[in-house]
Amino acid sequence: MRAWSIRELGPGSSLKSFADTDAPDRFGDIRLEANLEYRKHLFDYGVIAVQTALYTDIGNVWFLRSNPDFINGEFQASRLWKDIGIGMGTGLRVDLSTFLKIRLDYAYKVKNPTPDINNAEAQNKWFYGWQLFNGQFQLGIDYPF
Repeated sequence: MRAWSIRELGPGSSLKSFADTDAPDRFGDIRLEANLEYRKHLFDYGVIAVQTALYTDIGNVWFLRSNPDFINGEFQASRLWKDIGIGMGTGLRVDLSTFLKIRLDYAYKVKNPTPDINNAEAQNKWFYGWQLFNGQFQLGIDYPF
């Protein structure tokens, strides 16, 4: 889920603060994730191949059982659509032949089930607060995609 920083998504549709003083670890027992990615070759520079990508990530994490620290954090099929997070982005794939692969991605939250409690009005709103520089940058080294 490249549109979120580590431990910012989930569990379920629980709302919690991201402040350093009271931010609990966001984790879960169940993870559901799907990715769609379209890659287009841009150019080769010697043994270096560069591609661009457009992608979407869909998913979230949940607890198996109710957790009093995370209201709506347990998996319930009836809330699945409300709990699903959707992110979209673009990126570069740099393949240094057999030596190294580098992935640079920039993604936006399209549908966020777990915003900061101070921004609760953004919960599950489509394209809420989109601006050019409010996305999430991700760097991947030797990732398969």
